[in-house]
Amino acid sequence: MTRTEELPDLIPGGHLAQVATATTTLAQLYGLRRDAIERQHLEEMRDLQRQQERAETLQRQEERDQQRQAERASDKLERRQDQAERDLLMQQRREADKVERRQEQAEREQRIQEQREAEKQERRQEMLAREQERDAKTDERNRQREAEMAAREQERRRNRIGQLEGRAERAKLDIGEAIGELREAERRLEWLKKEAALKHDEFAEALESKAPKWQLQRADDNARRADEEVRRGGAHVKKAEGRVTRAEAAYRRELDALTEAQRDYNNHTKAGQQTAEQKAMAEQPEAEQEQAATNDPAAEQQPTGQEPEPNPGDSLVIADPEGAEALEAARHVVTPAEGHEAAKSTSSTTAAAPPAAAQEHKPRKTR
Repeated sequence: MTRTEELPDLIPGGHLAQVATATTTLAQLYGLRRDAIERQHLEEMRDLQRQQERAETLQRQEERDQQRQAERASDKLERRQDQAERDLLMQQRREADKVERRQEQAEREQRIQEQREAEKQERRQEMLAREQERDAKTDERNRQREAEMAAREQERRRNRIGQLEGRAERAKLDIGEAIGELREAERRLEWLKKEAALKHDEFAEALESKAPKWQLQRADDNARRADEEVRRGGAHVKKAEGRVTRAEAAYRRELDALTEAQRDYNNHTKAGQQTAEQKAMAEQPEAEQEQAATNDPAAEQQPTGQEPEPNPGDSLVIADPEGAEALEAARHVVTPAEGHEAAKSTSSTTAAAPPAAAQEHKPRKTR
């Protein structure tokens, strides 16, 4: 206890105690004003130093810019001279190449004229063979293109299933994060409610003990701030519940899309297998006829004019059971509603100690 606080006990009367209190208050105010003046002076000195450093930086930048401009002008002049020399050399080369090309062109025209007459007859003879070969290749390319398109389409469906599996997994992780955030928000709300009750108790104790006005005002402000924090905590809990609901809805949508994609993939896989079986059954008699024609020498000399049908083994049939297994595993995950109920039961049994996020609460950004 200081000597100022002992005055009411040593000297009778309350005037001397008030004078001592006022003197102490004035001394504190004078010290605060002196500290403020010193801080202002230091801030002005720092501002002046920053301005000087900025001016020096600008001056150095101007010097560097002038030096760069001089270097650019010198480089530009050198490039112009080099370009003029290269242009002259290229012009001379062009003239020489032009004369040489004229001579070569005359020789080529003479050779071409001689070859045209010889090739004309050869083209007439080869035209029919090329047309037949072209038709056969066109039919083969069409069959290959159809098979490749079917394979690419099935591959796209398989990739779609993989993407939807990843999205469903991410949606499940989002549900876990949302439930964790809801638990943390509920624990913080419980802690804030207890803190608000303590602040109200302190205010009631201050009223009962007839504390000074400033102490009552501070207790009242603390209680109001605690109530505001409780209101904010409740809003944060509602926001977390909304995020859990949205995450559950997104997870259900991803599961529905995954189910639909798996159904589409299975339907096209079965359709491809049925088409391959039908082709195999239709091509079996034709294969027997071709085998008989191969064994008959007279049939080899007389072309039938029919194109060979594609081998049923060439048609690509994709059957991937991984998509179905992944879909079945995705359906057996924990239901989001069960996780939400578990979160509520856990938050109701938590201890009264303040959570880690209560001391420095920063809302996380949701995706």
